Amino acid sequence: DPSLSSVALNAYGAGFRAIQQLRYNDNEGLARLELPSTLSHEFSEFVLHPALLDAALQTVFTFRDDAQTGTAYLPVAVGEVEIIDRLTEACYAHIVRSEETRPSQSSLKTFNILITDESGRVRVKIKDFAVKAFPLTVSAEEDEVSEQHDTSDILNILQEIERGTLKVDDAEKAVAQAIDRDPRERVVSVAYYAL
Repeated sequence: DPSLSSVALNAYGAGFRAIQQLRYNDNEGLARLELPSTLSHEFSEFVLHPALLDAALQTVFTFRDDAQTGTAYLPVAVGEVEIIDRLTEACYAHIVRSEETRPSQSSLKTFNILITDESGRVRVKIKDFAVKAFPLTVSAEEDEVSEQHDTSDILNILQEIERGTLKVDDAEKAVAQAIDRDPRERVVSVAYYAL
C-alpha cells in the first residue's frame, strides 16, 4: 500500500509491521492489522499482543494535517483502555479523531481507537489516546547550549538508573534539571515518561 510508506511506517522492524492496509480521511482511519508470521508462535502468550497494539497506535500518526516539517509527534497520555476480549491474529483498528481536537491547531491531538476482529466484533476500546507535537529544530540559543553537552543528559540519567547509581526517586529531579539546561531534552523526557 503506497500510503504506508508515505507515513514512514516502514521504518519499523519486521516484527512491528503489522499494518497490512490503511485508509484514512481528515478525521478517521481504518487499518487492517495482521500479526507478522515471525511472531505467531508467541501469540497465545498475550491478551493484547504488543505488535498488534503498537500497529493500532501507529495508525494515529497518519493524521498529519498540520503538514509541519521538523515536528515529531510523541504519545503523551491514554485516557482509558477497555479490554473486552483477546485480540485475534488478524484484526482492524478504527481510529477517530476526538471532537475537541478537530478544529484546533493545537499541538495536542487525541484519538479514540476501536480494535475489532475480522467480523467487526469490538475487542479493545482505547479512549483519549493523546499525541503531542514537539519541534525537532533548535534555535541558535538552544544550539549553543547543546554544544556544551556531548550526549543527552536524560539518556545518561537512564543509564545511571540501569547501573543502580541513581535511585528512580531522584530521576524526576534530575530530568527537570536536564530540561532546564537544554530545552531539547523535553522531547527525550516525554519518551522517558511515556515508558
